[in-house]
Amino acid sequence: MCDKRVSDLIELLIAEENFIEYKIQVHGKTERGDGYLGKITFVSVTGKTKKENTKELNLVIKTSAQNELLRNELPIKELFELEIYIYDKVVPTFRNFQ
Repeated sequence: MCDKRVSDLIELLIAEENFIEYKIQVHGKTERGDGYLGKITFVSVTGKTKKENTKELNLVIKTSAQNELLRNELPIKELFELEIYIYDKVVPTFRNFQ
């Protein structure tokens, strides 16, 4: 499916979203050399929750590069935080202008 870090993140989210029956489907991921700062994995989780509701989650999971030299040379954490800010604040503001 995907590497252990991504699998652990998905399992944590499944528990938080109260899934009791679910199917995980990996739609794709970046290949070696595609991502400069990390890997991106596209995942869908579909199933039923404890309240018997049908639920679907479409996820884009970005994990940072594990190369220690790269991690020491680049401000990866700060770059990821900036990206989160862009998606949380800037993109919604631009959408409001449309």
